[in-house]
Amino acid sequence: MRSPLVRLLIALTLLSFDSFASRRLQETEKLPLEKYVLGYFGQRPSGEKYFMACAPDGHENRVLVRDFLGKRYGKVLRIERSRFLIQELIEVSDGDWQPRSRWVPLLTEAEYLKACPGLSSE
Repeated sequence: MRSPLVRLLIALTLLSFDSFASRRLQETEKLPLEKYVLGYFGQRPSGEKYFMACAPDGHENRVLVRDFLGKRYGKVLRIERSRFLIQELIEVSDGDWQPRSRWVPLLTEAEYLKACPGLSSE
């Protein structure tokens, strides 16, 4: 039987994240995904889509496809106007890990501005 650490490393390789072990953690990986206010869809002139992630302290980050988000090694795979697709590494049982994808809803611009600390005019 493999140790939990070995099983985690195997699962990380299944995610096929480019040079996962050698990359620096992104600002958006410091907190669990659920702690961020997520919304305000936008698009660059190049057509690249993004959304904003607002931390509880009011710090904002622009999130693009291929960026990482949350504490579960979440990688953003696709962004749409009202939601985004993220692939995370989830512990399923007895130390086994599996990649799981899910759609996460985005707030509208008005909802985001009201919910993000420091941006609300109230």
